[in-house]
Amino acid sequence: ITPQIAWYENRIASAPTAANYNDFGVLYAHYGLFDKAEKEFRIARNMNYLPAVLNMANLYYSKKAYEDAASWYKNVLKTDSANSLAMIGLARCAYEEGDYQTCDLWYGKVYKSDRTLARQYSYLGAFEETAGRSYSLADRVENTIWLQSSDYSQKKTVSGIYFQCCFT
Repeated sequence: ITPQIAWYENRIASAPTAANYNDFGVLYAHYGLFDKAEKEFRIARNMNYLPAVLNMANLYYSKKAYEDAASWYKNVLKTDSANSLAMIGLARCAYEEGDYQTCDLWYGKVYKSDRTLARQYSYLGAFEETAGRSYSLADRVENTIWLQSSDYSQKKTVSGIYFQCCFT
């Protein structure tokens, strides 16, 4: 990871953009370095960069701070009410907390609008009286869709989602 860190540090030194801070945070998040990831996401978020808000929610989810994660996912939906990644995040949080009614609500919205994404999280549609699915940190990080700035800046879709940034 050291060469990648040096690359991002140099990139940010020459171009301190929200996208670069966000991507640096994604690097740290992939390695489970959440404190460092949060710092980078916070900088990007303060520049009104929507992917950093979504990634902050993902970070809290990965740390099993489901209430905090849900709050951040809801912040994404305030700006982009059709954001399926935020909706699936809310479904995942509700599932982990045993709130299957709320999970069903959010999962149902995703299922109607983005079946490809919904299929990746099909366990959310199979409710059991269990203590959640994501037992390990590796599982939570691996099954989280971290949003890279290249997807956002080029207006690519992630499972059919078209991202727009409308922060004010």
